Amino acid sequence: MRINTNELKTCLLYAFKPYFKEYNIRVKDVKLKIDEWIYIKAVVHYENYILDLQGKFQIDYTNGSFIFKNIEGKASYLFLQLDLLQLIKQLVNDDRVIIRDQSCYINIDIPIERIDILDDEIELTLQ
Repeated sequence: MRINTNELKTCLLYAFKPYFKEYNIRVKDVKLKIDEWIYIKAVVHYENYILDLQGKFQIDYTNGSFIFKNIEGKASYLFLQLDLLQLIKQLVNDDRVIIRDQSCYINIDIPIERIDILDDEIELTLQ
């Protein structure tokens, strides 16, 4: 199964909807680009703060976990530049989410065998 940029954006927003609701986060103006990495630019409203996010990551699925790996990026608020992964660590307090080694592991049991990042698409191989 191949997923293009718009479909990936929809999938990610849907998958993270419970976290957004729990942590009072609203995501606006999301832009994604896929090549060897997934690049993201977004405006995020968190409580009374408006953050401009910019970053990149790769994704994988292993042993029942979605892995957002090699996360790099910044969240800008006023004149502050916050490390994206450090911000995620501070915001998310959930046993299903493990953050280590520049990666975020989210335990979701779905029948994915592998994920390949292609130019402008992601290819999912189902079990």
